[in-house]
Amino acid sequence: MRNTRIFGTSVPIDEVIRFVAKQNFELFVTLAFNDAATPEVTSRSLNREYRIERLREWDARVSRLLVGSSWAKSRLDRPFFFAMPEKSLTHPHWHLLLRFDTYDARKEKHRRLFHDNAAAIWKQLVPRGSTDITPIWSKPGVVNYVAKEWGYELSWSDVILPDFL
Repeated sequence: MRNTRIFGTSVPIDEVIRFVAKQNFELFVTLAFNDAATPEVTSRSLNREYRIERLREWDARVSRLLVGSSWAKSRLDRPFFFAMPEKSLTHPHWHLLLRFDTYDARKEKHRRLFHDNAAAIWKQLVPRGSTDITPIWSKPGVVNYVAKEWGYELSWSDVILPDFL
């Protein structure tokens, strides 16, 4: 049985995959930096703190759009996601498994607003960046895709859940 380290704790990879697979994620979102233009810009996008700060700001702007000015106090109304970095040293980008936790008429509104604005918000933060938003049709398929780099300490040092932003 292979283990990985999450926040300094050894955890069987299969347990993490089962946990993620049990979540009702709706969307597979890729937020890419595409910052290969100059050594200065490339160096910045390879910086872990810069990548996390961009994701934090993107989450805040998306949450404010969906929930309004009380977004920081409304954890239950905000989208929930599990973010994993990929190719952190060569072509850094985030993979997010995302769901909307509202269960009333707001859920469809949130989906529509997210689809219409998430890419533009990322572009404001990362001008050379790109966004891909895809519905999740095969939960095992997308979990296995995201898990392909699990088991490496570098990946787990950057795992992001919204409550850690």
